Amino acid sequence: MTLYLDIFDQKFEQAQQRITQLAQRTEQDNVSKALLSHTLDELATALEEVHVLSEELSEQHGHLQTAHGEIMAERQQYFELFDLAPEGYIVTDAQGIIRHVNQTALTLVARRQRSLIGKPLGALIAQVDSQRFYTVLNQLNQGQIFPSLDLCLHSYQRPLIDASFTVAPIKDYRSQLKGFRWLFRDLTQERASAMALQASEAQYRAIVEDQTELICRSLGDARITFVNQAFCNYFNCTPTEVMGTSFLNQVAGVEQAEVMRQLTNLNRDNPIITLEHRVTLPNGEPRWQSWVHRALFDEHGHFFQFQSTGRDITAQKHTDEALRQQENHLRRVTDSLPILLTYVNGKQQVMYANRAHEHWLDLSSTDIVGQYLWQVLGPDTYRQIRFPVEEALSGNYVTFEQEVTWPHQMPFWVSATFVPDRTVSGLVNGFFGLIHDISDRKATEQGKDQLISVVSHELRTPLAAIHGALKLLAHGAVDPLAGEGQKLITVADRNAQHMVQLIDDLLDLQHIHLGKLSITPQDCPAADLIQRAMDMLQGMAQNHNVTLETSPCPMSVWADCDRIVQVLTNLMSNAIKFSPAGGTVVITATKAVNPRLPSTSPHVSFQVSDQGQGMPADTLEQIFAAFHQIDPADPRNRGGSGLGLAICRGIIQQHGGTIAAESVLGNGTVVSFTLPHQGYQQSDT
Repeated sequence: MTLYLDIFDQKFEQAQQRITQLAQRTEQDNVSKALLSHTLDELATALEEVHVLSEELSEQHGHLQTAHGEIMAERQQYFELFDLAPEGYIVTDAQGIIRHVNQTALTLVARRQRSLIGKPLGALIAQVDSQRFYTVLNQLNQGQIFPSLDLCLHSYQRPLIDASFTVAPIKDYRSQLKGFRWLFRDLTQERASAMALQASEAQYRAIVEDQTELICRSLGDARITFVNQAFCNYFNCTPTEVMGTSFLNQVAGVEQAEVMRQLTNLNRDNPIITLEHRVTLPNGEPRWQSWVHRALFDEHGHFFQFQSTGRDITAQKHTDEALRQQENHLRRVTDSLPILLTYVNGKQQVMYANRAHEHWLDLSSTDIVGQYLWQVLGPDTYRQIRFPVEEALSGNYVTFEQEVTWPHQMPFWVSATFVPDRTVSGLVNGFFGLIHDISDRKATEQGKDQLISVVSHELRTPLAAIHGALKLLAHGAVDPLAGEGQKLITVADRNAQHMVQLIDDLLDLQHIHLGKLSITPQDCPAADLIQRAMDMLQGMAQNHNVTLETSPCPMSVWADCDRIVQVLTNLMSNAIKFSPAGGTVVITATKAVNPRLPSTSPHVSFQVSDQGQGMPADTLEQIFAAFHQIDPADPRNRGGSGLGLAICRGIIQQHGGTIAAESVLGNGTVVSFTLPHQGYQQSDT
């Protein structure tokens, strides 16, 4: 169009030039000059109008080109939308012959476009729906409308496709039917999900109907939408009677508002709550129930219902009330006792304390519960009983007597028993503590000890002199007696040594009871202590035909070396005496391993094991009592004063350790004691 207008302009200019030339030729002709001039003016005007018209046509042509480009772009966009539509789109003529098909439809039926264009749409319809399709096609041609049509389609790569069609007629500008648009979507997965949902719902109903718990669902305003048979049986109703009624109707009136308030507080972060409340049965009987309510939300986070499960806890409530009454009765009994009764858990927290604590510690039992032992007793007192506490938490039954100092009180003596609290599997959860004041008894014992001290000192001097004289005679420093006299001197010497040893033991025991036993701690290699004791008792072991054995022990302890050797020789001499000929006594020292003890309190465990006949379990604690001896009629009796083990226990306790015996009749006895690891006590002092 633009080219044609340009040519027209060129011809227009050429015509003007020729007219001008013609005018010049006719200037001399006066008759036609005026007429020609007039004609030329009219022609020029006409040509100017034609020129203006041509410019307007040129502008209109530009507009038409722009509109054509926009139409083509919209057409391209339409085809892109047509191909990229998420649903299948097929265009057919009035006879059902496919003219256009989009990519989604091709993907669903697993075909290529060239294999479908020009083919009847009926070829894609499954045989089961083929006849119905052609019936519908005829009805469409007769003007009937089908807003929704479900048909099954063939697919090469999938089973039959369940499709939902929306059909729209295509008409020309004269309203004549030209074809149809078939818009369809795949319902296969949706219907499979619906069937699965129905099966799940049926299974859910089957499950909840078999439950003994009460199950119901309700809306946000507590209106019930579902109840199981157990719910109906409990409240003596039918599902029809309660459907649409409020769940709160079953809750006791005074508690309805609180239950609803708790339910409305549920959200996606905290969707579950357990509530206990009273209900009233149709016959007026009050009962207790426990309900677990879960708020359910859709994928957008919008609440849509509550799922609730309940059970009757009336019997449990009655049992709890009976237990509370028994607990109150037991507390009244324990509160009336003049001794301390306490329970300490594995973390050394006081979980129970009777009222005697208020008198002893000037603290109420409620203030004590939940605190740690070192907070209740104070650091000084806790340090005094720390090792027995740790021993009890390691699973050992502990009984000890200790002089303690409560905060803001004078020192006094207590007798304590710690009984481990074991589970069925043997795990130690804590221990029960029983502590009573033995200050009066200790005062009596102190008087007795003073008497023993006086008597011991009074006897020691003459006995030492007798021992010296007899020793001179026995070694020939003076004229020896012949025959039986020499034997008497030897016996006198031996008995004198025994009496001196007895007095020394009495003095040691006295010092232990008074807390005045001389202790000078230092770094003591455990192997050296054991070797010193073995060297001292090697002759005794040979006389009894007993072998002494030990094993390497590279650890050290912080203790008085001489006192620990005294303990070891005492324990080893007992083991030798009670071992059979040819037996073995084993002395070891190992690092104690106990996960319940803090890492800040390392210690070393010494063990002396024999192969004797052993002892009954109920006598193991008694052997550490002063003057305790085996029954003289017992063939295992080997004599002795009965002070050795009592002195050993006193020495070990004064070192901050513990001592205990383990034995099984016929399998020997093991006596063990613990001492702080080298450097631990040193850092405290």
